[in-house]
Amino acid sequence: MTVRDGLQLECEPDPVADSPWPFEAARDGVDPDAAGCSPDAVTAHARRIAVTGSRTIVGQVELRYSPSVGAAWCRFAGFRSLDHLAGERAVEIEVQACRESDGAEFSYRSGYVFDCHWSDLVLTGAGRVFARARLYFDGTLAACGETNRLALP
Repeated sequence: MTVRDGLQLECEPDPVADSPWPFEAARDGVDPDAAGCSPDAVTAHARRIAVTGSRTIVGQVELRYSPSVGAAWCRFAGFRSLDHLAGERAVEIEVQACRESDGAEFSYRSGYVFDCHWSDLVLTGAGRVFARARLYFDGTLAACGETNRLALP
């Protein structure tokens, strides 16, 4: 509930749209949307990413977590500076969800689509997990960032 200028405003959370993919039980390597992670997803940690050797911040890598499913994934959101760069050169984004205890890494790489990019799931509760994003300009690694490593239940 929000109170402003003496008025009480009742706010319901926005409904989460259904996944465009068929449901899949949560396990390593499954799409988080298909596994039903969206309704309670939270950003456990985030870090901005700058082009290597510059002060140009191009986006943010996030470790997303679904407490009800017990799984985490990487999400990358590009900023307007990256949108500008993508108009001048080929930009690819690689997102990875990683679990330290067994070295599990689930990656997805594609051309930048001016929207969020996300990886498949790693199950939590078996050691620390983290998210990594790498940005390639014209095929060359130009920026990389990782979230903190967290032990999520």
